[in-house]
Amino acid sequence: MTTSELEILGRDPFFTPGVHTVTHRALSLLSDEEVHCEVADCYAWLCDVTPSPLPLLAIPYGLRDDRMRRIARGAGMRDVLRIAPRTARTTTASNGFPRFHGFGTAIGMEAWSGLAGLQELARALGLRGGPEDPVMPAD
Repeated sequence: MTTSELEILGRDPFFTPGVHTVTHRALSLLSDEEVHCEVADCYAWLCDVTPSPLPLLAIPYGLRDDRMRRIARGAGMRDVLRIAPRTARTTTASNGFPRFHGFGTAIGMEAWSGLAGLQELARALGLRGGPEDPVMPAD
């Protein structure tokens, strides 16, 4: 999306962009200062381009940990988004916000069960495996 397209979309009262990063690098492989710049610079740019971006960070590749969360908050973010499928009902201040996106090929009951939290319940009971947040790469 171009800057001018984002400016136009940003004027829509039903659209609020969130924050990603400037270059989409794996933040876990960067220094604290580099991570801070990736997040803060992206947020500052969005504030210049759109009326009110949402201060939630969608970390590239979903590689999040306590360090990413701490730095993101220091860069002005309210919190970070999880990449593992979760509903808002199971979200707490300690585990990040759920990250909703298109369901791809999920339709009907599969999509509904994901939104309703039935898939989370099945994983919690050990009845179904499922993706968690990606494992952070080793140093």
